[in-house]
Amino acid sequence: MNDTSDKHAASGEVKVVHAHQLVANTAMEMANVLYDQMMEDNAMYKAWKDKYYAPTHNISPKAAKFLRDKFVELYWASCITPARATLAAMLTGPYDDDYKQEIDRALILDMTLIKGRQKGLTAKLH
Repeated sequence: MNDTSDKHAASGEVKVVHAHQLVANTAMEMANVLYDQMMEDNAMYKAWKDKYYAPTHNISPKAAKFLRDKFVELYWASCITPARATLAAMLTGPYDDDYKQEIDRALILDMTLIKGRQKGLTAKLH
């Protein structure tokens, strides 16, 4: 059971997203897939790119990675509920029993963290 933190250097705060590590990893993977799907739309990609770079800026591989990472950082927590649903659906799939037990345990432990997610808790860096 883990809490995952997003650091906000300017404010000195850490946004704590209460999620089990397996749920968090699944949500981050889903945010990556969402990025791929959304950025297929050239207008969407241009708007996202222009938010962080000058419109004439050629995107290097490093800049492309930054854009993806920034999207995932901002939106992965929004994918927690669908990640939980996906993992729950996997319990009925053709997966190894040990993996199903791992998923089941992660979902049970994650249930204890839902109140923290609902409150949107933040903590100051010390």
